[in-house]
Amino acid sequence: MMRITNGMMMNTTKLNINNNKVSVDRLNTQMSTQKKITKPSDNPLIAIKSLRLSTTLSQINQYCNNNIKDAQSWMDVTETALTNMKDIFKDAYRLCVNGSTDTLTDEDRYTILTQLKALSGQLYSEANADYANRTVFSGYKTNSTVTFNDSFEASQAKYEIFEQLSASDIEAYTYYANKLDTPVASEIENQTAVATPEEVVLKRLRLSYNKQTDLNSLSYNYSVDTSSSQANGTTAGNVTIKTSIDAAADATNQTFQWRSLRKDSAFTYEADENGKIPLTILR
Repeated sequence: MMRITNGMMMNTTKLNINNNKVSVDRLNTQMSTQKKITKPSDNPLIAIKSLRLSTTLSQINQYCNNNIKDAQSWMDVTETALTNMKDIFKDAYRLCVNGSTDTLTDEDRYTILTQLKALSGQLYSEANADYANRTVFSGYKTNSTVTFNDSFEASQAKYEIFEQLSASDIEAYTYYANKLDTPVASEIENQTAVATPEEVVLKRLRLSYNKQTDLNSLSYNYSVDTSSSQANGTTAGNVTIKTSIDAAADATNQTFQWRSLRKDSAFTYEADENGKIPLTILR
């Protein structure tokens, strides 16, 4: 049997009292700080969960306090602009109907025209509606307005299209020129030459857009391995084809240029009015 001394009993009692004081201090700290741990070493598992919960709570607060309000305001501005544009179109339609009446004088129609111009300005203003300095109807370009600010800005605007095409996109179509007439007896007796159909191959490059009446030039290029006129034989190069269109003269000029990647020379082919392509070597 183990002997328990008074000193052992006193030490055990003091240890229990000290442990209770530590527990009371820890609970008092949690109650006053409203936190279960004060440093990660107190409980690493709870610390990790706390960090994750804090991140999730921050995201929820951002969504509830900012994102939802911002989206609602954005939708309100959009709805207001669309409603105003709808009313503008109604007023314009009413003015057009009134203007079609034969009893109106020229002065009355001029007044209607002035009102329509004013409605047009209002429509442009509504199209440029913005929220927090971001244009609503300009898609992803929220820093740009939908319509031009003035006539000078509109006159300086350029419409450019870039489309990546390859040689395989060029389509070939065959048609026949010169109709074939059945020869009469006199032509047979006199052995008069009769026109025969001529086969013509037409190359076509179809773009992804159409009805571009102001299109005055088109160019494309691709890499090829072609035979040069020099002694070194086949050489890798690049072919550039450019077509210029003159709508007023109803004429089309096409230029083919091949430039070697290994030497400073180029071959330029220019079609004449008959469609023939003479060769000119540029040094």
